Amino acid sequence: LTEELWQRRHPGPSVHVQRWPRWDDEAVKEDVVTLVVQVNGKVRGKIEAPANIDEAAARELALAEPNVQRHLEDKVIRKVIVAGGKLVNIVVG
Repeated sequence: LTEELWQRRHPGPSVHVQRWPRWDDEAVKEDVVTLVVQVNGKVRGKIEAPANIDEAAARELALAEPNVQRHLEDKVIRKVIVAGGKLVNIVVG
């Protein structure tokens, strides 16, 4: 069955003599990642960001998220932890 389908799409040499596909790291790299934003360990938002975002930019994006701002009202930010470019945890007191 495979051979017949191959012949219909690709006239010429058999599917059995074709080369195996090669892995391409560039093809699977993500340009955009989803950052999870937490306030005191609870998820308060998710934001899309470039995969190569630095800690300062990730912090700014997280603090600009409207739902996060709601949970930060009248609270003092003690620490902002950026973990692996996938998580931003804001510790408030």
